[in-house]
Amino acid sequence: MTAQSLDVKTVSALVTEAAAAPSLHNAQPWTFRSSRSSTR
Repeated sequence: MTAQSLDVKTVSALVTEAAAAPSLHNAQPWTFRSSRSSTR
């Protein structure tokens, strides 16, 4: 892990790809959270 932040374009691409991941019965129960805070 690094202290380097990801740019918005990269985060958006990662979430788009993660949301397309297979799931049982195509339920896609994904939820995502993003925070710019270094403390969470």
